[in-house]
Amino acid sequence: MQIAATKQAPGPREKRATTKAMERDPLRFLMEMTQAYGDVVRLPLTYGTTYLINHPDGVRQVLQEHAQHYGRDPHENAIFRRFVGESILTTEGAAWKRLRKLEQPAFHRRHLTSVGGQMVAAAQAELETWQEPAQHGKIIDLVPAMKALTLRVLGSTIFSLDLSDESRTIGLALQEMNAYALALFFHPFLPYLGPLSGHNRRGQAALRALDVVVHRLIRKRRETLRGQQNHPDDLLTFLLELREEDGQPAFTDAQIRNETLSLLIAGHDNATSLLCWTWYLLAQHPEAAEHIYREVDEVLQGRTPGLEDLDALPFSRMVLDEALRLYPPAWSFPRHVLAEDTIGGYTIPAGTTVLVCPYTTHRHPAFWDEPACFRPERFTAAAQAERPRFAYFPFGGGQHQCMGNIYALLEAHIIMVLLAQRCHLELAPDVVLRPEPLVTLRPRELPMRVRDRA
Repeated sequence: MQIAATKQAPGPREKRATTKAMERDPLRFLMEMTQAYGDVVRLPLTYGTTYLINHPDGVRQVLQEHAQHYGRDPHENAIFRRFVGESILTTEGAAWKRLRKLEQPAFHRRHLTSVGGQMVAAAQAELETWQEPAQHGKIIDLVPAMKALTLRVLGSTIFSLDLSDESRTIGLALQEMNAYALALFFHPFLPYLGPLSGHNRRGQAALRALDVVVHRLIRKRRETLRGQQNHPDDLLTFLLELREEDGQPAFTDAQIRNETLSLLIAGHDNATSLLCWTWYLLAQHPEAAEHIYREVDEVLQGRTPGLEDLDALPFSRMVLDEALRLYPPAWSFPRHVLAEDTIGGYTIPAGTTVLVCPYTTHRHPAFWDEPACFRPERFTAAAQAERPRFAYFPFGGGQHQCMGNIYALLEAHIIMVLLAQRCHLELAPDVVLRPEPLVTLRPRELPMRVRDRA
């Protein structure tokens, strides 16, 4: 990273204009800022000063080397607390370390392998509903279709239940909460308006709808655990059976509600976004899609895949990684500056915010040749070894790296392979897609024609 002569980072000066540009089109605005001002950009916003950090060295400093100088962004954290209370997504310090230690075994690959069969069975069951449109070459909106698919998989692995009957309720509630979170980010005064604000009314109604579902599932599982010796092997059972060192239950029902809701929100949105972007890119690059079809056909020979087969399907995994590079669901990570730091020769004052943004860093021309182009071969082992660790960080990094990244990638990979076995997807005519940067980065809609590969 080039060291600047001055201690104050460059950037625009007008607070109001900068805030409006950020709110109107944050992806375009942040890209323009890195192109105009470099790898450390000072952004004066109406709700405080933010420093955009774009170089991998600076990202590594924030997320790993000087992580003790940076905490959760208070504004963003307050928004998430409205939805999931005290959970692993919102706590810090000793409370966060306790939760991570308790929950981390559930996300080890060896545990996830035990629920791999549930992933496959749930995805296959949902894909049966694609049979009729695929046989007739119908156009479907891939966004709600993928939401239903990922929700069915999550329902199976978290709750050991088929949530397809509730998929519309849960899907609409999660969508409304996503929009509400973005509105709260740009308009912190909204909570003070109470029911006078439509955002508040819709957001609270969505949260109540989710609470009804989650509390009912927790109550039913507690009854099941009292009456059965063979317990369902899923994340809900894992949380209910967790014990402290003294043998006491680790969580109350309210805490389990917070943790399972965190899993639902993060898992559902991230997997949906990743799979939609993956098939959008494959539809634009039919040669890559054909490569995947060949790989899947040659390795599996028509049999149902298991998690143990994924290592033998490297190209499909490289496609997922490239989709995560171009359209990372978690497109930015704000952090609160707890102690003054220096990044790239510029002073980062305490009390401000730093923003590390996978969307812009994943397009840094110093580390990605023709960064706007779709090239899965960027993720061969040799190519990855040549890049700095934090040139690519779709799940964050350091001690706060997303614990569910292995789960998310396993889920997306198995769904992608199952779909490739069955269907051919192509973009509907005249589709012009624009990313929608809400809490996760996703397409608003994605009309695609689905055809039966048979």
